[in-house]
Amino acid sequence: MNIIVSFESRGSLYVQFSDIQVARTVELIKDELLFDLDEYNNVIGIEAFTPGMLTLAFQRIPETYRLPEEARLINFEALDKALIRAGVGA
Repeated sequence: MNIIVSFESRGSLYVQFSDIQVARTVELIKDELLFDLDEYNNVIGIEAFTPGMLTLAFQRIPETYRLPEEARLINFEALDKALIRAGVGA
């Protein structure tokens, strides 16, 4: 699995776990945190608009959504710091 991290033009950071087609997007925290899901509720991407949200997403992911095992290797706190340095959510 290739995990891709990118800054989006909308002023957010996107962590992509899979290139599987998105079945739906769920707004976990209004205007701050989105999860892209496949048809089986596997998380295929997380988009954060505010620093701190990636760490929060990882800590509080609903049981109905499944993160790939490889996602547990990601340092979400470091990604949140990258959001701050990039001025996302400022």
